[in-house]
Amino acid sequence: MTPTALHVAHNLGSGVEAAITDYAQSTPHFLHHLLYSSDPSCEIDRSRAGEFVSETLAAPQLGAFARALRRTVHRLDPDLIHAHSSIAGVLCRAALHPRRVPVVYTPHCFGFERRDVRPLARAAFWSAEAALAHRAVRIVACSPREAQLARRLPGGSGTAYVPNVVRAPADLAARVPGGPVRVVSCGRLAPQKNPALFADVAREARTALPDAQFEWIGGGDDALAARLRDSGVTVTGWLPRRAALDRIARADVYVHTASWESAPLSILEAAAVDVPVLARATPAIRLLGCEPLWSTVAELVDMLRDEQVIAHARQSGRRLRARHTVQAQQAALTAVYDSVTLPSRYPSPGRRATLATRHQDVQPCDF
Repeated sequence: MTPTALHVAHNLGSGVEAAITDYAQSTPHFLHHLLYSSDPSCEIDRSRAGEFVSETLAAPQLGAFARALRRTVHRLDPDLIHAHSSIAGVLCRAALHPRRVPVVYTPHCFGFERRDVRPLARAAFWSAEAALAHRAVRIVACSPREAQLARRLPGGSGTAYVPNVVRAPADLAARVPGGPVRVVSCGRLAPQKNPALFADVAREARTALPDAQFEWIGGGDDALAARLRDSGVTVTGWLPRRAALDRIARADVYVHTASWESAPLSILEAAAVDVPVLARATPAIRLLGCEPLWSTVAELVDMLRDEQVIAHARQSGRRLRARHTVQAQQAALTAVYDSVTLPSRYPSPGRRATLATRHQDVQPCDF
């Protein structure tokens, strides 16, 4: 019988959506279902929705989402639940009994890493994660930093590191030699990504690189978009994934300004198309192995003009690409999924027969 995984994500965003779809594609020996609520500030690209047997769109209010979670679990009776990001992680671990269905949890950056809230709030986020750590049979960390933090939690010893990947099309547009330097960044216009810092970079670079073109690929907060435009940055708004990758592939440099992070897909996307990455020095990016790093705007502007630095960044990107392969993700995630869905967990043959019949009746795109 083919085992079933239910992926759960509250306020599904573009990076997490791509990661979930990659997980489904990397474990084809499972039937994958998706329960999610949408985030009005972040458009998602469902062009790869065929990876899921069914998709259920739930209301974002926590009570309504919890009820939808229980209904979906009752209907599908999955072999495992994969909770994605903090809210889904809390709901799945608090509302479902781990002996009934095993829960694995990927934070996609722990909430206590945030820097846009007060220390007391971060302490509360850590306490919630610590209290619920034992309710997941595995924490599936998507970055070395996330794995490090997970293992420090009480009961976090069952942590597995599953690297993110990028499946970039082979026929993306290439950078045309000559012309002005194109500097891009990508993601949601929100405090985590710190687009205001990218605006400062564009403003500071006007003297040193007067012909440089700066572009932010993505959308979100209107005030942050206005600040970027006031600094001479082109803001594309949300684009289909293929169009966004095309713009990254045509860039000379990818600049990453995020204030806190786990394993940003945008860095891996740039590395996948051989665009050098200059990333801000944060604990997550250091452990990821991205080089060279910068701490101040002035330092970054100097780096943008240094050909040796750019060459170093390109080589670092190639090493990142070599570590974040589809094969590495498949092996790591398959080991996790198989370890929590062993037949010994389900001693009743009748239950597995019931599941087999039920899965045959599931219709695609159930929303």
